[in-house]
Order: sequence, then structure tokens, then C-alpha cells
Amino acid sequence: MKLYIVRHGETDHNANRIAQGHANISLNALGKKQAQLLGELLEVVNLDIVYSSDLKRAKQTTEAIMKYQQCKVVYTKKLREANYGILDGKSYDEINAYFATLLLKYPKKHTMDCQHRKEKRA
Repeated sequence: MKLYIVRHGETDHNANRIAQGHANISLNALGKKQAQLLGELLEVVNLDIVYSSDLKRAKQTTEAIMKYQQCKVVYTKKLREANYGILDGKSYDEINAYFATLLLKYPKKHTMDCQHRKEKRA
């Protein structure tokens, strides 16, 4: 048995370094081209079944692959990207600043957690 794992094509969020998590973002022009090329590349492979996230970017990538395949597709929430909660839609710089603020606000808590982890490993 062979297992092929592929990632969806690029989105504007990817290009702009924004966490997308469960946001239902479409592929951008480059992402559509990447998906098309992936479909062409996989044309020589006989896939038995395709499992895909149910989010738009993954579906668009899967649809491009399926132009060259004749198998069943299963879309599932179980393959979604991580849910970043309040950090979904934030830039990586905003996320870094958020965590830096938390470290400043709770420095002893962070230090104790790190020390506790070190002790557990020892």
C-alpha cells in the first residue's frame, strides 16, 4: 500500500503569513496553478480513494486532482487544519506579539511551567 499526502495550494492567507486555521479560504491564483500541476503529476498514479478536508482550499485542490482520477472522495472535518481560536485570521507578527504580551503579563507562571517540564524530563 502507498499513501500520498499532499497539502492544499496557496491561499492569500498563506502568502501574507496569516493563520487561517478553520477559516474557509479559497486558493489564490498561484494555489490554483499548484493544484492543477499536482493533478497532472498524480495522473500516472491510480488512486483508490481520496480523503480531504472539507474546507474550500482543500476541496479546490482535491477537485484539481480528481480531473485525472476515477475514485471515491471523502470530505471530512477530521482533516481540517488546527483551529487557532482567537488567533485565526491574525498575522504571524500579531500572534508573536500576543504571546510576547502573555509572557510579560505572566512571567513567573511561564518560568514555573518550563522548570516543571525540565524536571519531568530529568
